[in-house]
Amino acid sequence: MSTLFQAIMCLLYDENLFFKNNRNLIYESSNIRLCRKLNEFNSPFKAIQAYNKTIPKDNWRYVVITRNPVDRFISNFIDRCIRKPTKEYNYMLKESNSVMMRKDFEDMHFFPQNWRCNFRKILSNYTVIKYQNKNIRDIEEVVSSLNNIFYEQKVPNSTLTFIRNQLLSSKTMHTTIDTKAREFFENRLTRSPFLMEYIIRMYYYDFKLFNYTIPEIKF
Repeated sequence: MSTLFQAIMCLLYDENLFFKNNRNLIYESSNIRLCRKLNEFNSPFKAIQAYNKTIPKDNWRYVVITRNPVDRFISNFIDRCIRKPTKEYNYMLKESNSVMMRKDFEDMHFFPQNWRCNFRKILSNYTVIKYQNKNIRDIEEVVSSLNNIFYEQKVPNSTLTFIRNQLLSSKTMHTTIDTKAREFFENRLTRSPFLMEYIIRMYYYDFKLFNYTIPEIKF
């Protein structure tokens, strides 16, 4: 969802550039994204400084899409460790024996969501949209929530229609829903008290801060 959200923000940042390059929201990829380094920042405060140092944060609209920690972990594990097994799996084995914690693109897929976006200081400023990818109705709810926010920000109706049609027309390249791997690893994880305890420990504050129900562990 983060790559898809980047694509949407790129469209809103420069619609003419997006259409001139025949880009598609669904098929954007992190390594070929059109607006790389144009409207992307490591924190909200850096964005404010880049555009206008006098603008207080309260004048900005903050939106974040979060995901159930269990669902997010399974999806990322399949995408990064199963579909790309050798590089990522060997890397994780090496890091598990290291006393140094590094942070790179692969790690960001598994770090807790509450570590991002200066949530520690300004979580109350955000409109939080909960995302899950179980069926088309879940996607429709996210699209509706996003478009309502964009409408309030004066985004043209034609652009809102384009976003809606793109997001509901097909699945992204990274989706893991409805796959045999997803079914297998979800059952493997959720039926193991040992593994689920680790998930809850790792993502405890994601469950609490974003109001997700902590799974019951059945021993």
